[in-house]
Amino acid sequence: MERSNFFAELAEGWRKFSSRPWLWAIVAQFGFVNAIEQGSENVLGPVISKQHFGGAAAWGLILTIQSLGLLIGGLILLRLRPRRMLRVATFGVLLTIPFLLALAVPLPLVGVVAAAGLAGIGMEIFGILWDTAMQQEIAQEKLSRVYSYDALGSFVLIPLGLAAAGPVAEAIGARPTILGAAAISLAATLAVLFVRDVRTISRREDVDSPVLGEGAAV
Repeated sequence: MERSNFFAELAEGWRKFSSRPWLWAIVAQFGFVNAIEQGSENVLGPVISKQHFGGAAAWGLILTIQSLGLLIGGLILLRLRPRRMLRVATFGVLLTIPFLLALAVPLPLVGVVAAAGLAGIGMEIFGILWDTAMQQEIAQEKLSRVYSYDALGSFVLIPLGLAAAGPVAEAIGARPTILGAAAISLAATLAVLFVRDVRTISRREDVDSPVLGEGAAV
């Protein structure tokens, strides 16, 4: 391998990242979605479970079904190969909204469990199609640098979301907090559909080609 300079690689990765609107738009979306959904679900979810469903056993069931949803989402995409990958991936993120709404009401336990399973399916559909699009559109030798910016932008606000969920709920109530989180998540997700490449990038069958990616989303 050629000797490389860390800061030069960092700058080159940023150029690849920032030059693709579909990429930075979805990463910015998940900066908000991850923060507010993690805060609402992981901070307020157990409290709601204790107040309405009896406590830890019910919350454990909810998380178990959500995890099974991830498995089902993966199995679905073993059979289906949507052509408009990022458009379908974005619709997958929308499947997480009913879980927030179910917690906000809250629905009976069976409704919350069903919504959690649906959220798991949606997030796995997004995750698989997102990785597929990244590996198709970004040259292999640049992929790790771009993924670094993806991870940074997607996760950087999660501590803030976790820290803010409790105080906000104390101030305005758990239901308005979760409904506000659902509204923000919905708005951020729908916003990326205004980016042309999110709507139009298509699956190519020769995704193993070593030259794919350079300028593909321009």
